[in-house]
Amino acid sequence: MNTNNNEKLSSPLPSISSPNLISSSPINSTMITNSDNNDGEIKKKSNNIFEGDNSHIYNQFLGDNFNVVHYTSNALKVSSISLSLNTLTTCTRELGQELTENITTNYDDLFKLANNIKELDQLTDTLKLGVSNLEESIQRMKNDISGPYNKVKSHIGQLKRVQDSCELLRKVIRYIQLVKKLKNHLQAGSRDLSKSAQCINEINLLKKDSDLTGINIIDSQVLWIKTCSDQIITISSTLLYQGMENQNQTDVANSLQVFHNMAILNEKVYSVVNLTTEKVIKNIKALLNVNKLIADLPKTTIANSIANNNNNNITNNTINNNNIISTSTDKSIWLKFESLIDTLYSSLIQILHLQRVLLKIKDPITHKSLMEVLLIKQHQLQQQPQQQQGGTANTQPILIEMISTLFWKSILKVLENNLLVAAKSSNIIENTFIREYPKVSKFFLDFIKKLQNYIDIHQMDIQQQFMIVLSNINQIIGNNNSNSNIESPSSISTSTSSLSSSSSLSSITTASSSSSSITTASSLILLSADDYKLSLFKSISLFEKAYLEYSQSKMSTIVNGLFPQSAWSSRSTLPVIPNGKQLVDLSKTIWSEIEWLVGNNDRQLLGKLMLVVSKVIDLFSSKIESMVQPPGIIVLNSSNSGGSNEIMVINENSKPTPSQTVNTLLFNASIQLNSSIQSLLTSQPLERDSIILIEKSLNSLITICTNIITPLMNSFFTHIEQIFSTIHNEDCNEKTTKMLINKSNQTCSSYMESFKTLVNYFQNQYLVRFTPCQLLNNQIKAMISKIFIVYLKYCSLLKQPFSENGKLKMVNDLTHLEFAVTPLLVSGGIKEIGESYNLIRNYKQSIFN
Repeated sequence: MNTNNNEKLSSPLPSISSPNLISSSPINSTMITNSDNNDGEIKKKSNNIFEGDNSHIYNQFLGDNFNVVHYTSNALKVSSISLSLNTLTTCTRELGQELTENITTNYDDLFKLANNIKELDQLTDTLKLGVSNLEESIQRMKNDISGPYNKVKSHIGQLKRVQDSCELLRKVIRYIQLVKKLKNHLQAGSRDLSKSAQCINEINLLKKDSDLTGINIIDSQVLWIKTCSDQIITISSTLLYQGMENQNQTDVANSLQVFHNMAILNEKVYSVVNLTTEKVIKNIKALLNVNKLIADLPKTTIANSIANNNNNNITNNTINNNNIISTSTDKSIWLKFESLIDTLYSSLIQILHLQRVLLKIKDPITHKSLMEVLLIKQHQLQQQPQQQQGGTANTQPILIEMISTLFWKSILKVLENNLLVAAKSSNIIENTFIREYPKVSKFFLDFIKKLQNYIDIHQMDIQQQFMIVLSNINQIIGNNNSNSNIESPSSISTSTSSLSSSSSLSSITTASSSSSSITTASSLILLSADDYKLSLFKSISLFEKAYLEYSQSKMSTIVNGLFPQSAWSSRSTLPVIPNGKQLVDLSKTIWSEIEWLVGNNDRQLLGKLMLVVSKVIDLFSSKIESMVQPPGIIVLNSSNSGGSNEIMVINENSKPTPSQTVNTLLFNASIQLNSSIQSLLTSQPLERDSIILIEKSLNSLITICTNIITPLMNSFFTHIEQIFSTIHNEDCNEKTTKMLINKSNQTCSSYMESFKTLVNYFQNQYLVRFTPCQLLNNQIKAMISKIFIVYLKYCSLLKQPFSENGKLKMVNDLTHLEFAVTPLLVSGGIKEIGESYNLIRNYKQSIFN
């Protein structure tokens, strides 16, 4: 038996080939021990020649690296050949003698070793015999097993081929059945398109799972099935577009079911969204194409402009020509902008209708809505590239969004970018959208209003389905993140509001982050009308800001034009004060801006414009305040005056000073503007915050008016008090009628005559110049009340009791006092003075008590 067989048999029988069996024999152990001892003695005896004079010669032959050629070359270099031969002969002889001596000395031990070798040979033969018998037994067993094994193996192969044949036949039969079903469904027309799509999908799956090429009955149907598939996709695509345009839920649902059955739902839905987006983008670019706008101008406009240029007045005609072109361009812009808004609305409701149907229609097998299937597929498609790149390269999160959100984001981005580019490249478009921004805002508000009605009717019934999708997507993302060994847990925030709320926003955001894992974020929202409005107006926020700046600049320019002088001194001529017509123009400008926005029902822009109006009023107030001059001193005659202030002497020829005249004109201008703005606040349905803001600015204007009229009233009252202090010069205790007949032409006391003269002068020279208003009337009432109180104070200091004539005199003076101050009132009667007047009446009655 060969060596390989011995090696194979040695592994299952380690006890036979183990050296322990040999060493366990007492004979073998004794033999080995004796051989070891003898070897030691022989080594000791043989070491004599290796330690003699020729030891270096023997050591050369004992090395493991001994080389005959190398040794011969060295010997020839050192000595001659004869000398080297003699040396080797001598060494050979010594070695032979040494061997003879060792054999002679140790022959007993050598004989013992020879006997042990014979016993070892006998054991080896025995072992070889046992191994041979074992190999024969194993070979017999192998022959007994291999026969049945080969037979079983052959039968298994036959069975596998039979099973493969049966499986292939079943698939062929299934294929033929699906083809027959497909033909029947196609005969039924468009109503069974989803079933036809299901058959085609199953046929494709059969062909994908197994290689059915080469079978004639299958190969003959491949081209026909491909044609049917293309026709079904074409018909379903047409139905889908028609259903979206007509808001036909049945057509859209059938088309989506076809695409889902053919496993192309994700591709087709996003294809529809992209095509709709491209249509709106094309409309946006057409609107903002300046060259196209100029080219679309009416031919009559161009002809008129050419004819006008041929006239003599070239400058005026050029200006008129530019105005005509600008007006025509504006009309063209607004017509196209209206078309854009209509396209945007129709496209958006088509996408919303598609999204609504996706949420409502469910897969008949898994009972999941098609929207959930679509979002899961979107998540898988976005996750695959990141998984292929590896965890360390995944810095951007996977974002899952609703199709309406994707569409709206794309449209807003394009709209904002194109508006900015057009504004930078064309002054026509920039001026149109800035100066007539309320028109843009009105178009957008009408769009949002129509969208709000659509959402209230059609989107409220899908809230429950949407919440189910949110929950399922959240579970899927959470499971994926846990399978990716994400360290930080998912953070979920859900914001839902009442289904009846028009601004309801249901959203879920799931985010998971890790330094070595894929980050998944789900931002699913059903945008409300307020969300669309906020994002839409944000895209044109730059134009809104420019419009507000333009309005503020326009009104501020008018205000600055009303005050060509920033300050005025009494030495110069009277400054230019805004007249009534100029103030009316300013008020009309403010009214027109506000009424435009009120008519558009644009409350948000109106609130911002009211802030601009408030700033304009503040500017007007600051201009008025800078020109207000301190009033002069009113005195009864020139001898009572002093100081460096202007002096006003009360006589028939005296008039107000220039400073007082300027203050009066400033007061009237402020009151006129205040009255106009107050009328605006009461006539227009403004927000409470806007009214408070304007009233705050108007209060500052009223404060300036108060600062103008108050010093004048105080100065007048001071002189009144001086006149009343002379009441003590009158004697009310005389018992004769001398006082009454002293001056027949005097109907009252002298101090009362002075009071009446001063009041008459103050009214004719001062109050008549002020515009009647509530502020002036309140100031006059307060002054009259103070006059009554001061008069009663001085009357109470008179010496009591009065004589009868003195009582009549006091009553007469009180009556003249009432008649003197009554003409001062702007509106109402003397009774409106209030408590102080009642005190006067009571004092008059108490004189005779």
